Amino acid sequence: MLRIVAITIATLSLTYAAWANSASTLFSKFSPERGLRLDPDSAQALMNMTDKAAAKKTKTAFLKNARANSIAALRSEPLSSRALRQLGVYYATTGDVAKGRKFVQMSAKLSHRDTPGQLWLMDDYLRTDKPREGLRAIDIVIRTQAETREAAYAALGTALADAEFRKVFIPYVRNQPPWLKPFIQYNVRLQRPEFLSRTLIQLMPLSPGVLDEPTASELLGALVDRGPIEDARLLYLKLPGTSARTLTSISFGRPSNTFRFPPFGWETMNHGDVQGFGDVEDGNVSIEGLAIPGRSGIAARKLLFLRPGTYRWTGDADLSGMNGGGSVSVNLLCNKGPGQWNRSSSTTIKARENQFLFAVPPSCPAQLLTIDISGADTQVDAAMRISDMKLVPAKNASIKTALAAKSESPANGS
Repeated sequence: MLRIVAITIATLSLTYAAWANSASTLFSKFSPERGLRLDPDSAQALMNMTDKAAAKKTKTAFLKNARANSIAALRSEPLSSRALRQLGVYYATTGDVAKGRKFVQMSAKLSHRDTPGQLWLMDDYLRTDKPREGLRAIDIVIRTQAETREAAYAALGTALADAEFRKVFIPYVRNQPPWLKPFIQYNVRLQRPEFLSRTLIQLMPLSPGVLDEPTASELLGALVDRGPIEDARLLYLKLPGTSARTLTSISFGRPSNTFRFPPFGWETMNHGDVQGFGDVEDGNVSIEGLAIPGRSGIAARKLLFLRPGTYRWTGDADLSGMNGGGSVSVNLLCNKGPGQWNRSSSTTIKARENQFLFAVPPSCPAQLLTIDISGADTQVDAAMRISDMKLVPAKNASIKTALAAKSESPANGS
């Protein structure tokens, strides 16, 4: 149990070693060897030399000197938490883990600010199947040492992949420690964001002070782009002020929700070559797009969870800024797995009024409706505006079979 957590501790240990070995922190501008030459009985110099040896990849010097240095330091400073921790790590490294544990625990009682001691205890607790005690140790590290904070966030975020760890982590953070918000913000970057979202769902409700709207939107976008789409839907419906109606509509009862929690609300894109903009006036949503010459891409997208069937899209297009070239299209992409979106249909938009039908096949549980723009090979940017958009089920079922028979092709830039 929790093996993945114990493995991840190496990240924290390496991070601390790099920090502890910095001349501007633990060892100041003087080397411990120089300090011992000036004062052979200096407890600080003895402990610094031991920590320096412990930070090295090979432990030969540490094993040779740690016990003698620690005992000598304790003669000068009997309540030194560092010396007690060094002695404990020495005993544990040489095979007497129980004795080493007692010394490190004694060190931790004297000071919570000795990061190597807390890291050692965390690793020991996790390896001995005491996850709550391990979390308490990493909690102390996060609260007291800014230098290792991000490494701790990364370790905990990776550990969320372990369902057994989540069972311990969720009750521990339910009282919302002060580091929970930055922890969430950091781990939105996870390659597998669904583990964070599943954790947050079990912690709901969360105040905006813990999970703010920009972070929630970023996590939703990460789930759409690289996670299971059902996890995105479940998280969205747990967020405050959301509505299941948004899952099947491109219009909104409240104008303020139009661009909220994208891409559940409309998401305007900015890829450098293509820029999207959105506006709401009197409840009417309009999407504008701008493309530099010869470039194309998505100006806006909207996530949907339509049932299988045929649907009618209508909208009014102002293409006066296309300058006689380029094109605008409305596309339907089907989700085929985590981060996999295939184009199901594409319709080129003409000036002024537009309407067309498209089919949602049974194999398409979630859809991305995108508005794409392509710039002509001229010297002038292309611009467009689409408004008065509506999406409703089509009543003419006879067209459904023909539309559903269209082959799907991979989508780009989704």
